[in-house]
Amino acid sequence: MAGKKTLLLLLKNPFSLRDYERMGVESLRQRFDLSILDCSSWLMPQTFHSREASPRICDEVVQISSLRAFRQFVAKAPAGVAIDYVGQFSAQAILMFHVLKSAGFRIAVLDSGAFPLPQEWRRVGFSWQSIIYAFKSQLFSRALRKLGRVLLLKILPDQRPDMALVAGTSWLTDPRFVGASVKIPAHSFDYEKYRRINADDMPASAPAWALYIDESLPSHEDNSELGYDAPVSFERFSVALKQFFDLFEQESGMTVRIAAYPSARSDAYYKALFGDRDVVFGQTAELVKGAAVVFAHASTAISFAVLWRRPLAFLVSEELRSSWYMPWVLAPQSLLQAPLVDIDNELSGRALAHGGLAIDAARYEAYENTYLRSPAAPDASIWEIFAQGVDSCCPNS
Repeated sequence: MAGKKTLLLLLKNPFSLRDYERMGVESLRQRFDLSILDCSSWLMPQTFHSREASPRICDEVVQISSLRAFRQFVAKAPAGVAIDYVGQFSAQAILMFHVLKSAGFRIAVLDSGAFPLPQEWRRVGFSWQSIIYAFKSQLFSRALRKLGRVLLLKILPDQRPDMALVAGTSWLTDPRFVGASVKIPAHSFDYEKYRRINADDMPASAPAWALYIDESLPSHEDNSELGYDAPVSFERFSVALKQFFDLFEQESGMTVRIAAYPSARSDAYYKALFGDRDVVFGQTAELVKGAAVVFAHASTAISFAVLWRRPLAFLVSEELRSSWYMPWVLAPQSLLQAPLVDIDNELSGRALAHGGLAIDAARYEAYENTYLRSPAAPDASIWEIFAQGVDSCCPNS
């Protein structure tokens, strides 16, 4: 469209209704000549075996099935800006960015939702425990693939982003963000939703329920797509979880509600996992705002509990403790100094229900300033900040 800059959204997973909202399509299509390049069949073909096919969501979505198809699309598009939701995770992805840079496109990265990384993920020392973790999480094979990517990046011209929207300070450990030519203070996707819901005229009321943030731990599609074992079995986890919720409801007098993971599971699946409890889709932030306590494992949605200063309790089990996923639970739990509750242990559940739930305000504030929002960010939508950044940093794109 005349007068509008070209904007590409680059995706490696199938575009979804959730992406439509959180990636600001309504706002971006008004300001830019927008195309959403769904490269999942090319970059992550395994997603077609583990995820339900989504209906066509909007006219801007373009399916890209190969490097050749990507080259053909870019050759026809006026040079502009591309938002990177892919990352340099594979050789094919690196070649994709090479094509864009060669065609004169500017690259933008958004700190959309940073999360505390376990020490085991960042650096594995030589110990029996670290070797076991490396085996469980496929750290060795990932290291070999990373070496191949590093060598390819040394051969190709510079792929550093032209601009980065940064939230908090955690981006300082990410070379992709540190290498960006311009850094613009902003906030995460979760903060954007928090900001919008706070602006809504929701009736004020005292927190009334306990909320469990579902991560579909026994059958999360990421596990099968990336070759990881499920951290828990459905049979043991479902029994322990229902017993824990029954006990907590009986002892505390509160009802446990479920913020469901966005997936196409059947009603029978949720009933087997949660019993007759209220399972709600697409309203995690709203449910957290009205909760008295939030149960979680390692979902990025704990951001909402931090932002609304809701007490958090991190749930574990015997299976989960011995899995590769446990360090991901401990990383945010240790930062927030929130209770770690064993759902296999009845005494642990009783103690939580009667022990009183509090937050460490200083730690919550530090988490917000590290992962969710830059204190210097303007009080504006992330898409307003992005559009202004494009005008300033990429005026000729």
